[in-house]
Amino acid sequence: LKTGSLSLGPKTLTTLVVDFSRKPNSFPLPDNYEVLTTWEKKANVVKCSIEYENSKPIFRIYYGDKFDQVLETTQSCTATATQIQKKLNPNTRTLLSDTLLFGVQLQILRTAHETRTRKLKAYNKITIKTKNERARNLSKHTRSTFTELSNCFYNSNDNPVLKSLKAIDQGQIPRNSYQIIIPLSNNLVKEWAMSKEKLSINNEMQEKILIYIIKLHHHYSNETLKDASAITDSEVIQMVYESIGNDKQRSIIKIFDSFFSEM
Repeated sequence: LKTGSLSLGPKTLTTLVVDFSRKPNSFPLPDNYEVLTTWEKKANVVKCSIEYENSKPIFRIYYGDKFDQVLETTQSCTATATQIQKKLNPNTRTLLSDTLLFGVQLQILRTAHETRTRKLKAYNKITIKTKNERARNLSKHTRSTFTELSNCFYNSNDNPVLKSLKAIDQGQIPRNSYQIIIPLSNNLVKEWAMSKEKLSINNEMQEKILIYIIKLHHHYSNETLKDASAITDSEVIQMVYESIGNDKQRSIIKIFDSFFSEM
């Protein structure tokens, strides 16, 4: 068995499929395929070829001393092999193997099919099945590549542990932002706990600071005080009256701030 030229030119089609083995091991035959075959004791030598014209395969068998005679069909390898057997050996009933005659069992066919350059189709022109296969192949390739590279940077006996990152906001955090951050860490104080702590602080402040409301009447004067006051300056008293107003509540802290800022 002698192999000839094997071309995978631009006319390569997938119309004719080698089916001497079951799927998925079958594969398409290339264009311009030629092979020299000998059989029987008489050493019959023929040259078989497969070409494509108008997307259809043409089977040719060249025979004779100089391969000057040709038998051509468009049916199949089997039909062509049967006709050449009747042509060369009309008195025999033995059938020729189309697989062996055309050499479709040759490893070179499989090798050429597996090593041929395949053009990738655009993503928007492929089927959903092909998209899923590409995604799986990409993930497998990425995982294997990462595993190989990680061995160069990490010891196989190490047990790497991810470190936690902490961000500290020096200013006040808005309530909505804090509600988003709480589920990310169990160490953060929950909102209900903060509210409970706030009420506890307010109750304690009310017990320690008894005066938290000051009510001043209109036309306030120093003479109307029954108890002696430590503040006798009329200008200071008038300033407090003007800043607080009549029959209104003000924070004791703001009142103290106004005192100390002027002193």
